[in-house]
Amino acid sequence: MSVRNCLREIINESIGELHSKIEKELGNVKEAKDFLKKIKFNDLFKVHPLLGKSIDFGNLARNIKKFEPYKKLEEKLKEVSERKIRPEDINEIRKLIEDLAEDAIDWLIRQWSDTKAGLRPIHAPGSVSRDEARNLYFGEKYTKEMLEDLAKKLCRSIALGNNVGIYSEDEEFMRELKQLIPGFSSIRLDPKELGISKYEARHPYATLLSFILWLSSRDSSDSILNILKTSPLVLFFVPSREEREKWKTIGLPRLDFFVNYWILNDKNREKLEDLRKLIKDFINNARTGAKRKGETKKAENMIELVMKYYESICQKLLEHGNLDLYSVRRIIEIATEAIAIWDLKINLKPLGSIALNST
Repeated sequence: MSVRNCLREIINESIGELHSKIEKELGNVKEAKDFLKKIKFNDLFKVHPLLGKSIDFGNLARNIKKFEPYKKLEEKLKEVSERKIRPEDINEIRKLIEDLAEDAIDWLIRQWSDTKAGLRPIHAPGSVSRDEARNLYFGEKYTKEMLEDLAKKLCRSIALGNNVGIYSEDEEFMRELKQLIPGFSSIRLDPKELGISKYEARHPYATLLSFILWLSSRDSSDSILNILKTSPLVLFFVPSREEREKWKTIGLPRLDFFVNYWILNDKNREKLEDLRKLIKDFINNARTGAKRKGETKKAENMIELVMKYYESICQKLLEHGNLDLYSVRRIIEIATEAIAIWDLKINLKPLGSIALNST
């Protein structure tokens, strides 16, 4: 599938809602410019949360006014503002909106295919521009084909919330994932439905591990877990435009050892689930205990450290199938300190239990 068709699929997720908004607003058209301000063309792309963060909407908004469909739309709106609106007017305006979306796609593809951008492509999380990282630029170059391939993977990824996207070249795996998405969307899974906490959602490996545990809890999990074992994955991590330095594109090899040893083995999977529960209990207890003493900021700093080490544990488990014992020890030290400071009731036994599984 081409980048163009991927973008069309994404737009189709939201263009119906935009058409409805247009028809509702048309009855109040007095000035074409006022009407156009109310219609957010950017929303056509924001239906995919990661893609929405990877588009330079400011530049797009400036350029979109130069497109021919936009000029025709302005003329049409000016015309209908001076008379009663007819059904054929609505159809014509809808067609102009769709033509405008096509021109926006053309503009995006040209931007994404620009081989002069150096390290940057904005649609390749983890890369920054040559100007933004002068000391990090070593002359890496992308071809037009490489840039379009990166764009296609991001567009076709399925968002696990608003920060993490998952993609595989395995079509069967992607179909299985889409079937898990409720409603009409084929792009985003709700992290709350997956049991992913807001703290886990800020870390790509922790998010993926939680997602795999959620998959394993489903009655029909065998099929998708078997595919997962042999399907290399790409993870996109795009927390926010203000945190560009944290954007990552992560290539994961086969997860067969991790799935076989930690997921399909009931006892080991239970230890992983106990570890996740311990992390959640620590966060909740630390926040509550610190709040009583007016030390919320101190607790958040500790939580951030614990999540940093937990992310390291998840990474090593997923990539190599074994445990990061240093990170386990650091979590125990931080949790022990918090217990002493705020008199918390936390059972650290799951950390010792899972450490016995280190290979």
